[in-house]
Amino acid sequence: MDISQMKHFQEASDIVDALCNKTQNYEKGFFRNLVNYNLCKAASMMRTSVKFPGRGDIPVNFYGVSLAPSGFSK
Repeated sequence: MDISQMKHFQEASDIVDALCNKTQNYEKGFFRNLVNYNLCKAASMMRTSVKFPGRGDIPVNFYGVSLAPSGFSK
């Protein structure tokens, strides 16, 4: 799978653009990480799981905050 060809989720990109405009900070990486974390947190509160063959159901989790570069308010 070539991830360089993948597009961002449109609704999440709209939220990121709105946050960038509101704060007048156009570092999209920070806000993209924040939006993805909160969307994943909402999904996990609804007990969403991903079904993997051979492993069964695995709850949704997000590791973007711990893997973010320096300056992401970890």
